[in-house]
Formats: sequence, C-alpha cells, structure tokens
Amino acid sequence: MGISQKKLRPRFPDSKDIHRALFGAYYEEDVYDKYCGLMPRAMRIFQWRIEEPMRRRNLIFVHVPRVAGTSIARALYGPRCTRHHSIRYYKTVAPRFWAAADSFAVLRDPFDRFASSYAFVRSGGTETCRLSDVFVQQTARLRGVDDYLSFIEDRDALSLDFVMRPKNWFVCDLKTGAPLVKRLFLYGRDDAALSGFLKAHGVEAAFDGKRILLRKPEEGVYAEGMMIVVGEQGEIDVSGRSLGPVYANDKETRKKELIAEIISHFSL
Repeated sequence: MGISQKKLRPRFPDSKDIHRALFGAYYEEDVYDKYCGLMPRAMRIFQWRIEEPMRRRNLIFVHVPRVAGTSIARALYGPRCTRHHSIRYYKTVAPRFWAAADSFAVLRDPFDRFASSYAFVRSGGTETCRLSDVFVQQTARLRGVDDYLSFIEDRDALSLDFVMRPKNWFVCDLKTGAPLVKRLFLYGRDDAALSGFLKAHGVEAAFDGKRILLRKPEEGVYAEGMMIVVGEQGEIDVSGRSLGPVYANDKETRKKELIAEIISHFSL
C-alpha cells in the first residue's frame, strides 16, 4: 500500500512560532526590538548587523509597510535589505551611526493605509509578498472590517503583523511619542520633496499620483504603488493580485489590460 510523499514529508514548526515561544515575539526584527527596550546597552553588541549598504550611504530608511517601502529599500540598498526594523532598533544597537546618519520614512494617509492593510490581510498578501502563515491562520475567520478592528485592538504590537501596526510604532519613541526619524514624507503630498531627497542619494524617483517609480541605474527599475506594482522581476500586481511576469514583447498589451481592469473596477 503506497504512502503519499506529502505524508512522508516531516512537518517542521514555523520559525515564528518558535520565536514567539522563546522570546514573546513572532518576527526576528521584533526579538531585537524587544530586547533593545529591555537591555539597551547590551544590545550594542549587535551593531555589526547594520547592513553595509546602509552604512555606505549613511542613510537609514525606516520601512513602514504598505507605503512603497520595498521599492525604496531595494533601490537604495539592494534586494536583501527590506526588513521592518523600527528606528528604535538603529538608535539602540548603533547609537553613533543613528546620530550621524540621515534617516527618513514615508508615511501614508491613515485611512488609505488601513484600507490597503486590510485588503492585504484579507487576500493573504500578494504573490510577491505573502502574509505570514501564522497570521493567515489567525485571521482566517475575520468576516469584515469590524472583526479586523477588534483583532487589532485586542492585541499588543508584537502580536500583530507589521502591516497591522500603526505608523508611530516604526518611527517614534514609544514612551514619549516623539519622532526619532529625522525626515518624514507623506505619500501623495510630499512627492516632489521625496523625489528630490532620493535623487540626492542617487535614486531617481517619479510619481504619477497612483504609483512611485524608482530608478537606480545599475539595478534597473522598481515601482510600487496603490494600484500598479512593477517588481524587479517584471511582475505587475493590480490591487495586490499578481498577473504574472511581463516580457518586453507583450509589455504594452499587458499595460492596456491593466488600465482597462482598473477603469472597470473603479466604474462599478
């Protein structure tokens, strides 16, 4: 009698469940952030963890989710530096670097960001950025916005996915509420200022009101926005749903299809 490969495959615990059991936090970034608050002086031994591209640019970008942060992080530092560390982490593990470096974050209208986060959670993320399994399971029974609000209100920050947390968790001193990031840009309002700031750091940025387009000459073009996302592999997402890779010979056709779908969606 045969046994399926699926039954033979060992089931390993989710690393996030292990983090939670050992440290009281699901994400690796949160483990460091938690102990930055508990034993700040001791955490300075981890200053070696500051990414070299960030040190070279002398620029700290604090990645607030659902505000084009992945594209900005990739354009500035490369594809591997897309973590969601809070500014408190940098201030604690490398206080001299934090004081000397410029730092910035991009924020978004709270209602727009909430709607984007809610859609992200309900759809389980996108094909290029999945919601963690532990939170897929926890939110599986949510029936609407009220359930989602209750889910958030009933939990502390370390019990929430990054997309569910308020922007102040990423950019502020949690005791005083004071911003610890030197420059804050509001998406949609400060586009020109953000474009000039990024250009000064070697990244060309353009905005069309619906998306942010970033160009780092040696690494290609990235874009991430509210409706259309063009990732580094050429994929395009509409409202968080991937439509697969887009190649040079069918790029214009797929673009027209996307525009038609968007117009149809917002004409309902």
